[in-house]
Amino acid sequence: MGLSEDEPSSGKQDHQHHHHHDEHHHEHQHGSSGHSHGAQDHGAQDNDGITYHKMPDGRVLHSHDGLKPHAHDPIPEPGSYTDRRKPIKRTYDERAFTVGIGGPVGTGKTALLLALCRAFRDEYNIAAVTNDIFTKEDGEFLTRNNALPAERIR
Repeated sequence: MGLSEDEPSSGKQDHQHHHHHDEHHHEHQHGSSGHSHGAQDHGAQDNDGITYHKMPDGRVLHSHDGLKPHAHDPIPEPGSYTDRRKPIKRTYDERAFTVGIGGPVGTGKTALLLALCRAFRDEYNIAAVTNDIFTKEDGEFLTRNNALPAERIR
């Protein structure tokens, strides 16, 4: 921690001053109160005009341009794995769930969906929903390749 020019180097003083640490700045008073700040306060604006909130070791927690204000609550510790709550046991015979597949164009999402449909269609009650905004190409591909009955593909 560096001292500012207005801070004497001898002991605690009862005054307020400004600190410059690595990539953040803050003000505080010395005396009985001391000072503290959590990882959530390590926000500094970079040359690109974006504020980066970092851990003391420099890892970026997140960044923002100030258009969407939000709180910087402390990040909780992960705790002990063995002390965590046990997973909830669910039976998917009673409740459905969704699996989303995403990625850039041409990376094999539809081919993966075809393989998953073929692997699970006889054992599970499944449907396929494509995100074809402008075309029906993916749905038609799945139908042509008998992934599922046509009425189960949207």
